[in-house]
Amino acid sequence: MEEIFERMPIPFEKDEMSVKTYFELEFRKLYANLTYLENLKLIKDKFVQKALDYIFQNYQDNIELKNLAAHVGLSPQRISQKMKKKTLCTFREILYKVRFSHAIKMMIETDELLESIAFSCGFGTRRTFNREFRQFTGFVPSEFRKLYNTHELIFVQKNKFLTYSPSLKTRGSMQGIL
Repeated sequence: MEEIFERMPIPFEKDEMSVKTYFELEFRKLYANLTYLENLKLIKDKFVQKALDYIFQNYQDNIELKNLAAHVGLSPQRISQKMKKKTLCTFREILYKVRFSHAIKMMIETDELLESIAFSCGFGTRRTFNREFRQFTGFVPSEFRKLYNTHELIFVQKNKFLTYSPSLKTRGSMQGIL
């Protein structure tokens, strides 16, 4: 618990209620990322949409910018520029947002081992998954899962996540989408 207190911003008191408030704020940030993914479907550029479709369908694979560019039919530099301009994120940032939305869903809804989740979401090693997940969420995966379970924090609502799917253009549950 002391480790958590040290990461909390200064205005928070170091008590149980403040910890809950802090985690609710962190979960809202994660929700904002899921909403961002949902809104990507509104982008009208056909090259960017084709790239996004490819990422959403192949996030679990080792996707490199050059492979994505070849799939879309543009140079790596050009698709990178177009994606950054239209999405305000780099290719790698979008890929990680997609991977982490799936990893978070799996951590919340299953008891699957974190290493298995890491591999099924496209991370080559558990170490990479831990490092990138911590950078993305502020927590290591095991801490995230434990705190979600023990503090009963609401992450949107259980089984109610926002995501983007090329075939489903509406908001809703990830059930049946992934």
